[in-house]
Amino acid sequence: MDRARSLLGTTPVEQNGHYLYGLADDETVKRLVENGLLLNVETEERLVERTSEPLVTLDALSDNTGGIFTAVRPIKYVTARMSAPLTAERQITLDEMGFRLNRKLSRSVYVAQIDSLRTPEALPPWLELGSYGAECTLGPELSSRLKKMAPEPPSSGFVIFGDPSAAALPSADSVPRAPISPLVDYDVSCHDVAKLDQLESLLKTFAHVEKLQRGEERLRLSVREGANEKALLEKLGEIEEVGIVESYIPPEIQLSFAAEAALGPANKIADLPWRGNGQVIGISDTGIDAEHPDFAGRVTVKFVAQPLSPRDPRGHGTHVASIAAGTGAASGGQLAGLASQARIFMQSLDNQDLRLDVGVGLKPLLREAYNNDVRVQNLSWGAAVDGRYNLDAKDIDSFVYENPDLLVVVACGNDGEQEVGAATGGRIKLKSLASLAAAKNCLAVGATCSPRRDGPYAGLTWRSYDGKRPPTLPPMSELPLTGNADVVAALSSRGPSDDGRIKPDLLAPGVGIAAARSADCTARHPYPGHSNHYQYSTGTSMAAPLVAGAAIVVRQYFMEERTHTPSAALLKATLINGASWVRGEVWEDPQIGRPNFHQGFGRFILGRAIPLPGAAFQLEFKDVANNSSEALRQGNVATSRWTRRLTVKAGHPLSVTLVWLDPPDRGLQHELDLVVVSPSATKHVGNSGLQRLAHEALDPLNNVEQVFVPEPESGDWVVNVFARNTFQGRQGFAIAMTGDFQA
Repeated sequence: MDRARSLLGTTPVEQNGHYLYGLADDETVKRLVENGLLLNVETEERLVERTSEPLVTLDALSDNTGGIFTAVRPIKYVTARMSAPLTAERQITLDEMGFRLNRKLSRSVYVAQIDSLRTPEALPPWLELGSYGAECTLGPELSSRLKKMAPEPPSSGFVIFGDPSAAALPSADSVPRAPISPLVDYDVSCHDVAKLDQLESLLKTFAHVEKLQRGEERLRLSVREGANEKALLEKLGEIEEVGIVESYIPPEIQLSFAAEAALGPANKIADLPWRGNGQVIGISDTGIDAEHPDFAGRVTVKFVAQPLSPRDPRGHGTHVASIAAGTGAASGGQLAGLASQARIFMQSLDNQDLRLDVGVGLKPLLREAYNNDVRVQNLSWGAAVDGRYNLDAKDIDSFVYENPDLLVVVACGNDGEQEVGAATGGRIKLKSLASLAAAKNCLAVGATCSPRRDGPYAGLTWRSYDGKRPPTLPPMSELPLTGNADVVAALSSRGPSDDGRIKPDLLAPGVGIAAARSADCTARHPYPGHSNHYQYSTGTSMAAPLVAGAAIVVRQYFMEERTHTPSAALLKATLINGASWVRGEVWEDPQIGRPNFHQGFGRFILGRAIPLPGAAFQLEFKDVANNSSEALRQGNVATSRWTRRLTVKAGHPLSVTLVWLDPPDRGLQHELDLVVVSPSATKHVGNSGLQRLAHEALDPLNNVEQVFVPEPESGDWVVNVFARNTFQGRQGFAIAMTGDFQA
């Protein structure tokens, strides 16, 4: 504290617990960082300008004396921005003023409830009020859409809330008949759930509403698209007790919630031209119910341990295999995995005590799979070692280094745990990575939420998660468990590895995933219908096989479309190159940068990794083996650099990802560097967004490096790979490049 105060000099400083708050110019910020102090520089948030117009209240709308849309008192709900820390003293001041903070909208902006009888005319300098009206109630997307809707015809004669003149409707003969518009659905909630009964009663009197359903904390209503819809949204936006109005998207009963999230927008699993035909995927897990209709005739089972039952009584392996390569036959194809035409090689690891019995070391397991033509292996298990690079991790690195065409996909673990204390920002703490995920030459997968809107977690937030260590502090605790794939799952283990490397490598949906259920398994969350053939499960165990199935698809693409058998490094580079950054304050950690230890390089999307039919980008690649004459070696000018020129067109992002299979052992053994030079001679360095020491321009820790340019300039770009240290001999590498270019 004393050192920070001295560096801030005469700047006004306020202390709140263990934190100092104050204003600082760029030079002061630089000095603070140079002195090793941790700080957040916050920009001032803007509020919607507060209106003096009163909103209508439910009490007024329920009054049938004709006082429709006439408020009986000033606005009750507002947005409140705090320009200073919310200390205990300031909280007392707010209470005395008649303010109650209901919820946070952002870092410094709250929804506040006002007691109009006590609200003072003058506000303290640290408090600013803004409007909570239709723009906040409907949200920016719906508000924008509302403005584009056609205005209501003046002669429509719609009935409004409680209007005594409602009987004065035009006759059916006097109104021209028009085509009936489709119904659209909306969910509506109140700031105070106690007001929901009153809102429900009111909506039943509104002629625009054709269907109304009640939930515990929301209403769902149906209205005709068009003028009726516009009128309803406008009225709801004017009621001050209404907190949120949002479009309701009905759920689908299929795995395509996860699979199509992986495919990307506008891509359907049924249209995918590569489904794993001719490929073999390896699953080492608790076993498999090979009699399940989704696996008929495509499974080879090897019992590594003597099982309690050959049909997978724990059900984990069956579910995992289904996500990667199930046909969805028992669901009419709805719950199909990405690689539904691949053969499955299952190594059953569960013993009679229902425990994984792998043996001593992983190499025999990997070798058996490899000798049975497996080239993508999924391991959805590991030990809780807090990111330690252990011997199992080294086994993976060693085997893959010796057999460079085997990609091992590993779940990063389910040991995410929220940091304790208000100072943490509600983040999930780091260094919880499971053992196998610390391997350098594997592809470690963390979990996002699923876009699924039904299932066991529909409408619930992470505070209600029924697994281990649900978060209790906002904002993480208040984020949805399902319904949005761009939420990094709280359960997902975080990196780094104990030598500081980026893990996980990427993310995929892993919460509330519906897939096959073993006949001998008691489902915790059964999936309804389809003769009990399916269940919901959650974890990075579910995210990893989604990526493994995608890796099979990518492998088939390279072999059939590009006539090239890819290395594990090229598969890994291609998958990571297609990742999309998951934006969110909880996991965008400025102390780590981008990539980071929460999400690696982002959420995997197959439609960004390889050009699916109709894609607007190209994919170029280089895949160099260690024994190739093109493999790099330090020291010699001719052998220490690889280069490729790309003629780039503006308008599509340029993404370049470098991966090499590093020699086994803790820490980076061989060091390669990715440098991409623009037409104007700007140098873009691999992982430039990853925070490191000021004097370290190049990444010294990771064997994955990426350059991502969202808006590249037109012209000739040069992609370079340099060998900085290859002391054990020549080093091969793989590089994937996507964009609008000619190579």
